[in-house]
Formats: sequence, C-alpha cells, structure tokens
Amino acid sequence: MSDPLVTYLHDHLGGAKFAVQLLETLADKQRAAEPLGVFAKEHSVEIERDRMTLQKHVDRLGGNTNVTRESSAWVAENASNLKLDDSWSGTFQSLEMIALGIQGKLALWGALMMLDEDDTRIKHLPLVELIERARVQHARVEECRCKCAPRALQADPTN
Repeated sequence: MSDPLVTYLHDHLGGAKFAVQLLETLADKQRAAEPLGVFAKEHSVEIERDRMTLQKHVDRLGGNTNVTRESSAWVAENASNLKLDDSWSGTFQSLEMIALGIQGKLALWGALMMLDEDDTRIKHLPLVELIERARVQHARVEECRCKCAPRALQADPTN
C-alpha cells in the first residue's frame, strides 16, 4: 500500500512543475527587459527552488517519481497555453493560477506542520521558512496580478 504522505507530495510536485512551466512561458512571452518578464523569470527560479526542496524530500521518503501525475501537469500546462496569449487577460489569468498554486503550496507546508513534531518523515524540512517564503511569493504575485486587473478586465483594453 502506498504512503498517503508520498502520494500527497507527488500531487504537489505536479502542481509545482505546472507553475514553473507557466511562469517560464509567461517570461518568454514578455520582453526580457520588461518588468513582467523579469518578474516571471525570477518567480520561476523561486518556485523551482521550492519544487526541488519538495523533490528531495520525496526522494528521501523513497517515493519514486509519479509519471502520471507529472505528465498530467504537463498536459494542463500545454492546455493553458491555448489561453495564454499576448493579451492582458491571458497574463492576468496566468498570474491568478500561479497565485492559487502558491496558496496550495502554503496549505501543503501548513499540513506538514500539523504532523507530530517527532514524525521523522518531516523533521528535516524547514517548514517555518518554507511557509514564510510562500507567503512572500503569494503577496508579490498578488500585487502583480492586481496591477494587471484593470487592463485585463476592462471592455476595451486599448483605453
């Protein structure tokens, strides 16, 4: 029987992979020197760092990579590219997906905090630091998303 913790962590690995790919796509669609392109690239590096932390933890627990879950994240990312065009609406929706994903990551770290502090499966994780980092990431993405909202949601985006 599989370990529910490992299964849960694999689900989050798939979500993190999706977020990194989405941010990289967003960065590629923006000019490198533009603030939104720089923002997306910086966040893809931060989210990848968190994904690697999670991957190391799964590896430590003996959980093999779940190709099905990670493949479904890849499919979801490519499907989202259909909507992610050069419009403000596509950018806004991408930032909203990323903000929601970071909330999911925050929920992950919070759930792990609820495990017994003597649980050796999580003892080595710097959960307080990971939670704070997720809060900062979410605040920064939300700020960017809110700045995009007026252009993305108005009836005539040329105004």
